[in-house]
Amino acid sequence: MNIKLFHLDLNIFTIYGEFQPLKLSTQKDSIQEQFLSNRFLQKFAKFSENRMCAFPKSSAVDFHALDDGFGSSDDGAENYQYFEDAIWQKPQINETIPSLTPMFDSLSISPAPPPVTSPQKILISEDEYFLENFGNNNSMQTPSHVEPIESVVVNVAHLEQFPKAASPYSATLPCIFAWFDAHTAFSSEFPTTVQNYFKVAYNLIRSHLRFFFSIAPSQDRLNNLSSVRREVPSGRVLFHYIGYGFPDIGRKHIWCSERRSREFMPFKLESLFEKLQPPTWYIFDCNNAAVVINEFKATAEKLSAGGNPDGIDWNDWLCICASGPDEELPDDPRLPRDFLSSTVLSPIKMAVICHMLQYYRLNLVNPSFPLDPPCSHLWSDKSQDSNRLSLALTAITDGIAADSLPPEIYQKIFRSDSLSAVLYRHFLLAQYLLRPYRVHPASYPEIPDLSMHPMWRQWSILLDTAICAVSIPRPTFVVDLFTRAATSFEVLMHNDQFDLIRPYHLTLLFHSLFSDATNDQPLMLLSEYAADVHADPKMITVATVFSPLFSRLMTKDPKSPVFYPLCFLILTLLYNNPSFSNDIVKEVDVSHFPNIIFNRDLPENTRIACAALVANLVVSHEKFQQICTSNDYLDQVRIELGASQPTLAVWIMLTVRRAFNLYSPDPAVFTENGLHLQCAVCSNSDSFSERAAAISVLTCFLRPFECKCNAQLLFMALPAIQDVSFLVRFHLVLLLKKFVMSFDSFSDAVHAVVELQYDSYASLLNSIFECNNGDCNVIQRIDAMMEEEDASSKAYAISIALLTMLASDPHPSVKSLAQTVIQFVSKQRAAFETPMEDYQSTPNSLSKNLNSDQYIVSYGDDEFEAEHLSFANLDQNESLHQIMLRNFVANRQDQNKEKSENEEDEESNTDVSVNEEHSQYKFDFGESPITFVDFDLEMGTFSATTDKKIYFVFRSKPSEVYSIEFDQIQIVDFKLIKNVVLFSTSDGCVHLWRPPKKSTEIIFRADSRYGGFGKLFSFLNKELCYTITNHGVISKWNLQKQKLCNETSTNLAILAAFDSESNSIPANDENGESILFVSSNGKLNEFDKKTETIKKSIECKQNPFKLLCVKQDYYLVFNDGVIDRYSNEKWEQFVKTDEKLLDAELGEKFAVLCREKNQPLIVTTDGQNQREINDVGNGVSCRIHGNMIMIGNECGNAFLYHYKD
Repeated sequence: MNIKLFHLDLNIFTIYGEFQPLKLSTQKDSIQEQFLSNRFLQKFAKFSENRMCAFPKSSAVDFHALDDGFGSSDDGAENYQYFEDAIWQKPQINETIPSLTPMFDSLSISPAPPPVTSPQKILISEDEYFLENFGNNNSMQTPSHVEPIESVVVNVAHLEQFPKAASPYSATLPCIFAWFDAHTAFSSEFPTTVQNYFKVAYNLIRSHLRFFFSIAPSQDRLNNLSSVRREVPSGRVLFHYIGYGFPDIGRKHIWCSERRSREFMPFKLESLFEKLQPPTWYIFDCNNAAVVINEFKATAEKLSAGGNPDGIDWNDWLCICASGPDEELPDDPRLPRDFLSSTVLSPIKMAVICHMLQYYRLNLVNPSFPLDPPCSHLWSDKSQDSNRLSLALTAITDGIAADSLPPEIYQKIFRSDSLSAVLYRHFLLAQYLLRPYRVHPASYPEIPDLSMHPMWRQWSILLDTAICAVSIPRPTFVVDLFTRAATSFEVLMHNDQFDLIRPYHLTLLFHSLFSDATNDQPLMLLSEYAADVHADPKMITVATVFSPLFSRLMTKDPKSPVFYPLCFLILTLLYNNPSFSNDIVKEVDVSHFPNIIFNRDLPENTRIACAALVANLVVSHEKFQQICTSNDYLDQVRIELGASQPTLAVWIMLTVRRAFNLYSPDPAVFTENGLHLQCAVCSNSDSFSERAAAISVLTCFLRPFECKCNAQLLFMALPAIQDVSFLVRFHLVLLLKKFVMSFDSFSDAVHAVVELQYDSYASLLNSIFECNNGDCNVIQRIDAMMEEEDASSKAYAISIALLTMLASDPHPSVKSLAQTVIQFVSKQRAAFETPMEDYQSTPNSLSKNLNSDQYIVSYGDDEFEAEHLSFANLDQNESLHQIMLRNFVANRQDQNKEKSENEEDEESNTDVSVNEEHSQYKFDFGESPITFVDFDLEMGTFSATTDKKIYFVFRSKPSEVYSIEFDQIQIVDFKLIKNVVLFSTSDGCVHLWRPPKKSTEIIFRADSRYGGFGKLFSFLNKELCYTITNHGVISKWNLQKQKLCNETSTNLAILAAFDSESNSIPANDENGESILFVSSNGKLNEFDKKTETIKKSIECKQNPFKLLCVKQDYYLVFNDGVIDRYSNEKWEQFVKTDEKLLDAELGEKFAVLCREKNQPLIVTTDGQNQREINDVGNGVSCRIHGNMIMIGNECGNAFLYHYKD
């Protein structure tokens, strides 16, 4: 049978929620035969199925509203066109791409971002330096937790099996079981009474539980417990065993009987554990109860070691026991026979009864006690006092647990499943109540005996107040508890006694939110604590009760004093534990909250906090996602971005980017309101975080298939290739990755080749946008390029070229990500045997070759799925969000830790100088020759370099030497400004290092050609620096804004250069606004920084290795020991030595010469008086500031020397 045409429904997923259908052909050539092989199809089908299963839970998506071009047409016909030689063709999409230029006028969009009036301080910590570490959306991750209890198995003896009264007198005393008197109960009503009691009691804690009752169970009944697990395949099964009426349990068994008989038979605990199968919960309310724990541990270990084909975690079980080994529960007839069960299910009633028996037995315990006790209103369901006591008990037990347990245990059993948390809280109460009877309840995981914790004194006082003040007006004792806690906490915090603050202080403050909805004092105190540098983030995170915080915020007026502190507190908690977002109750109305962002009547900080909170929750909260993807919201976003300061703008854009986290919107969503154009404007902001956010929004707008709209978005982002900020460049690579992956491997566009000729970033952009002059209007050029038929092909070729360029980026995350993308694309093409011989790279061009050995790696069957999943996850990078959230938290604090450390270093090193009576001070920097030295006496900082390592030391801490090292590159220029080190390397890159950090704060490529040494110049005012490449491109960089200001190409090869501002003795050329350099044409050139032109050229000797300047005079230093000076319009010999010079520096009164074989030489400015600097060895580098000289020698030592006339 010959089949000429068939339809293959196979989708290859490359990013969450987006897909690339494969384009197949029926031609029977080797490529198609390989592609349609059964093994290949099975592998891809399995991959697609697993990708769908791996998707995180998200809100429902209206796929009719999110038509991505692959859906059915309106008339029901499929959007596929079939031909004889093709099984599948990509959908025919008629795109109309609106021009960008007219939008400036029609939508009143300013072509420039708003001026920055409130400077943004964003620091990237060392933990955030490797941006790829934030590859997953933390708020989408499910935290480790205890599986919720779904069913309860109650195992009790029958009334007929209960012990008979020992005497007529004991028969008159109550025998309390399930809060009825067993002596007066009817045997026939017992099963119904017990069942109703446990159902009602458990359902008060948690509804929708399934119940299984075993009353006087037989052995067959217990053997059939495995059927419970079959009926409840997921969730946790709670086995509740009450031992009254049974013999005491043994170390390896419980008891069962036949037909309510008093003849009991053992049933193995091992069998019980194995039949119920974890996840399970156990309550053993009996004598000798704790013996089961060791047996269960041994059983779990045995089953785990025996293999686990069903994937059961045999260690996932929890247990509480009423008594320790060989202990018996109290035999007081006034106490329930099911002591632990009564405590767990009726805690207030049990607590009051035990308190009365202990302290008021003589005057409040009547003959019918406790069945008809006084003060029964204290545990009535409708009693306000009962609710208050219950609230206080929850707060106290929670506080005790938070204060005493390891955080991981506390989180597991008190902050996961609500029913499990209640059981453990009431277990702590059972410890407290049983202590007078010398009974010690046990648990698994083990909870120590907490019955003597000081917080129980508060509980005792509350019970005394509640019991005694019955007939007279009394204060609200629970509110009084929380008031005392708040007062105590406030005193400790304001007295800086943070070491005395315990978790229970914080827990009580959180629980006080349940007692008084109008009291905002706890919120203010918690926010103040979270903002203090001395606060313990782990402690407040563990103690947090998150849900009421968020609910309270949704009811607050944005203008109220507590609104912003509460926003900050919530954001701090989300930063420390993103899974708190899963605790938000869905019923809370949040519809009004996102609009607060656009209320310009509110303070900017308030709006920033709201935007940050929406950005954090939009991924996990369905209502926020619906609002943030609506047209009304996006329209307001575009308008607001045109007037917002950087911090607010970043958070607003993050709400959009994270709202479209899993799918791309229809282009009309952003083209009709010009949001993409506004983001392009923001990508030119003076704030690097705003530029990165703008790139990330453009990325989320990219569609998952080839289209011209994608090309337009790509072109709008390409100027970011010249960005100083590695965060911006990293997000550019993410955009390039998503763009190239929108092309299937059979597209004609993937064969496009482009050569980008350039010698600077300006010429690179001119080559991309096909501009022939320096004044290139990028938006107009994009409009022109989009009218070309091959716009998508050009965009693809440019993307591949720039990815290859970024694969050599100096920042490890940018470099690694770009290499990963290129490798994946190369593999993809290799898998489809796409010829790529046309992709060749040439010097000074970016026509990229993807068919190289360093990128192509063959597929392996075992690695296929993992590789594709990992590659898809790259789109979920949350580095910008994480950096912004940490900075929001840090900037709100009274004193940021990192800032505090830096300020202490600066203060401790201020006004430090060398005593003039001592001529030298020595620094030990290893054993390699010192290539550069520099120092700042005002700050007391000193630094030196070898070929591949930089050292830094504070004068006040000479023994603490900080360093940073490179492997493959050399340090070629170096400056120290206060406590910041600025240096360039042999790969054409510039670095800014702020010790004691271990990584550079700024790192970028100053030489766009990716080669040559380059020359680095110092700051103007700690913001600007200049670089000059060896091929004559002079660039001005704003390091505060992390932005390229301007480039000028001189078209001259540079031999030596000097910045007139880099010397402590500036030249007299209009405040030092010149750069001097010697070019290969034998001229000394003076470049004017203001006019950016060469204003003077002077003939000079060839090949100096260093150029210096003092006032009006220029100096050329030659290796042969000669220094020439240009003074009074002529050249003259300043000094000549008999040996090779390694370095030279000039001061106002003298010069220092480092010679190859002898001690450094000091020469006066007239070139006559010379003297050696003794005891410093052979100097190889030097630096002068005033009368102070720093010299580095070939043995790794540096000396600070005071020059005296």
